[in-house]
Amino acid sequence: MTSPIDLAGFAAKFAGDDDPWRTFTARDEAVKRAAILHAIGHRPVGRVLELASGNGSNSAAIARALLQTFGTAERHRAFVGIRPLC
Repeated sequence: MTSPIDLAGFAAKFAGDDDPWRTFTARDEAVKRAAILHAIGHRPVGRVLELASGNGSNSAAIARALLQTFGTAERHRAFVGIRPLC
């Protein structure tokens, strides 16, 4: 059993590796990303707020389907990606 990670442990995990959970390359993350894109569909979507967006691996994928995206992560303590309305 693993112990919970606190904020300092989370920051340390990302300090040495921008993708410690392999969210850009892991198969289960690709399946999750595909499910998100499927849920968005092919219709125009105005805005999405992605909470706890981490390193932005899903943000980058879903931003192409949206007019505007906002992603927040404790790691950055700010917006990770903002795409202006067209």
